[in-house]
Amino acid sequence: MYGPRITLAKATELVARGATDELDALFAADLARHFSEDDFSEAIHRDFDDFSKTYAAGKFTKEWLEKAPNSAFALTARAVYYRSMANEARGRNWASETPRENMVRMREFFELAIPLYQRALQIESRLLPAHVGLIDIGMTHTAFADLKDKAIHAAKEVDPACKSITGFQMVSLEPRWGGSYPEMQGLSEEIAPFVAKRPLLALNTIWPVVDRANMLYRDDEFDQVVAILTPIMEQTSHPSPYEYLGLSMLQAEKGSLWQALVYLLEASRFDEGRQYVNRRRGRLLLEIAQRPEWAQKYAKLAVEQDPDDLVAHYWLGMSYSSAGNWPLAEKEYRISAQDPGKRADSLSDLVTVLMKSGQLKQAREQVDLLTTEFPAYALGWLVRHQVLATTRSEGSLEALQKFFDTVDRTDPRGRRIAEEVERWMKDNRVQLPAKR
Repeated sequence: MYGPRITLAKATELVARGATDELDALFAADLARHFSEDDFSEAIHRDFDDFSKTYAAGKFTKEWLEKAPNSAFALTARAVYYRSMANEARGRNWASETPRENMVRMREFFELAIPLYQRALQIESRLLPAHVGLIDIGMTHTAFADLKDKAIHAAKEVDPACKSITGFQMVSLEPRWGGSYPEMQGLSEEIAPFVAKRPLLALNTIWPVVDRANMLYRDDEFDQVVAILTPIMEQTSHPSPYEYLGLSMLQAEKGSLWQALVYLLEASRFDEGRQYVNRRRGRLLLEIAQRPEWAQKYAKLAVEQDPDDLVAHYWLGMSYSSAGNWPLAEKEYRISAQDPGKRADSLSDLVTVLMKSGQLKQAREQVDLLTTEFPAYALGWLVRHQVLATTRSEGSLEALQKFFDTVDRTDPRGRRIAEEVERWMKDNRVQLPAKR
């Protein structure tokens, strides 16, 4: 549907040697394919992707427009740059949490972008990415709200079945933006007849359900999310419904953990995903699939996305430990041990890693710290037994007795570990000292 797109590197090379007409011809060819019956492509909607927000993009779009001031494509590229800078100035916080100067700067960039988009459309009225830019500005800033409906109407006169245009229109009809589900459903029914020729439109036809699932997910109505999303999953490849369904299955304990993992992995095919979702993916790949090398990919991404998420560091440490990478595991566990809720688990796993890497003195220091801080933490006494037994120090059996005194057998994991230890004791003829 998309195919190769025009890159910043290619465009820069052409403009540098004065071949602006050749560059325009590339864009014109992709635009023509959008209206072709035999060679249809959505590439024109990706051709401007490289012209946003970076210094290189700003420098290039300025130079291109100076050399080709009457090029609809150069005008649109420069407008794309300004629009991306507006969004960068705005930031990602709620409007109430955004400094006024950020909002002013956003408006200033939008005011630079709007006339460029409008001039581009005067030259080439079919240039759908320019229509998209005006729609997006109209949706983003109330001062330009009148642009939205005008741009949608003009764009649909050009192409009533454009996936990008109807996608923006669908979002604009969401209840959170002043629309309604009946309006969204009406648009879904309007574009449904075009799906046979434009399969990607199916992503838009189901959006009323996806948006409803998002709202239910925010309200912790996980059972309802599972109920409404499950029937439509074969109709979409968009990551959002896969995320909502996978996470809701985990929360509602609906279906198997394997099913939830598959949905979460499916969501990562076309989008790197949110930080929390990557953390869950990494954890499930460890606990269910037992694939530490796969888990590392998502746990590392979660840490990169939020270095202050100490729990993400814990799961990254666990993935390294499960793969036998003791130095990296030790590093991550020392970081995650700063989290109060994960400190006991982190110290326990750190002790195990230090033992396996031959750092017995450090293991003893950490296990002393662990059992002092968390005397009711059963696994702490078990790893203390292991450290003392390995170093042939006194108190190993007493530590083992402490483990049995503190382990919670009503917890499935606690019961499983206790039974494993009992089998080991029987096989090795280990007896605890008699209680006084």
